[in-house]
Amino acid sequence: MGYTDNVGTESYNQALSLKRAEAIANYIKNTFGISDTMMYVEGKGISLKYSDPEQNRRVEIYIYR
Repeated sequence: MGYTDNVGTESYNQALSLKRAEAIANYIKNTFGISDTMMYVEGKGISLKYSDPEQNRRVEIYIYR
């Protein structure tokens, strides 16, 4: 799940959060050989979870077994 801070428009941040998540998924795929079919990628857009904007620019990875 990719997230962004609240700088920029909602549509821009939605696209950016997806690109951020895709970049990490590609890194995992290329580095560890994990198949695309084993991953689900989603852009969540703007996050205000943290007071520090830099912490809202993140990707969260969930591992299910």
